[in-house]
Amino acid sequence: MRKALILGAKLNWNVHIHVIITCGGLSRGRDRWVVSNYIPQEVIRPMYRDAFLQEMKTLFRAGLLRPPPSCRAIRDYPAFVQ
Repeated sequence: MRKALILGAKLNWNVHIHVIITCGGLSRGRDRWVVSNYIPQEVIRPMYRDAFLQEMKTLFRAGLLRPPPSCRAIRDYPAFVQ
C-alpha cells in the first residue's frame, strides 16, 4: 500500500492511496505462480473500500489518525466522516 500526496488540477493537495491486489500468489512450495481470478474487481472493490473507510473512522475516533494542521476543517469526527 502506498500513500501518495499529489497536486490536483487546481494545484491543491490530493491525498489518495493506490493499492494493488494480485490475481494469484505463490504455490505452497514457492516454486510457481498460481493464478486465481475468482473474486471479480466489481465485488472486491466496494468490500475493500468499506473496510478501509471503517478502519480510518475507528483510528480517527481513537485519536490515532490526526489530520495535519492545514486540514482544520476535519478536526472533529462528524466533519471527518462527511
